[in-house]
Amino acid sequence: MNNPPSKSVSQRNLIGCLFAILFASVSIKASAGPLSELMALNEKWPETFAKKDDSSFPDFYTKNALTAQYPYNAEENLTGLKAITSFFKKGPFKLEDASVTTDFIAMEAKGKTSLIIKRWQLKHAAGDAAGLAIKVAQLTDKWLWNIELSAGGIKGVADLSQNDYEPDNSALNYLTDRMAVQTRPLYKSPSIDINDIANNQMDISVGVRYNNLLTIENGDQGLVIATENRRGRTRIAFIAADKVDEEWRAAVVIGFPLAQE
Repeated sequence: MNNPPSKSVSQRNLIGCLFAILFASVSIKASAGPLSELMALNEKWPETFAKKDDSSFPDFYTKNALTAQYPYNAEENLTGLKAITSFFKKGPFKLEDASVTTDFIAMEAKGKTSLIIKRWQLKHAAGDAAGLAIKVAQLTDKWLWNIELSAGGIKGVADLSQNDYEPDNSALNYLTDRMAVQTRPLYKSPSIDINDIANNQMDISVGVRYNNLLTIENGDQGLVIATENRRGRTRIAFIAADKVDEEWRAAVVIGFPLAQE
């Protein structure tokens, strides 16, 4: 068995993915076909939830899907359709008169990877709850959720940048040595200070500073959430990444400006 890459190698993987934010100022939008299929998948979920129909879960999740909670702790992840189904049967499906509604904040797709950001609201006899869900979906013969991050109590995407816990980057231990990205001709690849990488931040020649919030890897797909500060303007960026020929590439990037102090 091969030993996991060192922390410095893992951090370089993250940096490569973050370069995608710098070099892709506008994320790539999908055609109407994939988006309509993803919306249809989302619209089926409330009915499935209300019926407590766990037999339909293979129509929503990949066989090896991963679900996580925010604040993120890799040790609490649920991996695999069986584990996810068991969670719902023992948890949410036990709630009396439970129903869920969702609405999209953003959704984009490229190739066989899509990124979905939406709000959810859960109502039941004893009360209600709300939050955000960030999903990376995978296309085989149909779209299925492969990575799902649920952030209960979070009202907006900007709130994800307001945390005071140590980022959990354990998923990076198994990423390849670098994250390949396609750069726009306008930019040159900036130099990187290894000491800055070790501190989970970097300053580069074009005046951009990144701070990683969390990373999740599942098979050939990954999710990265980071803040980007460019000449005093800050945004939060969500990245769905693919592994192609053992190299990681940023497939979809969605960014939201953060309020300036």
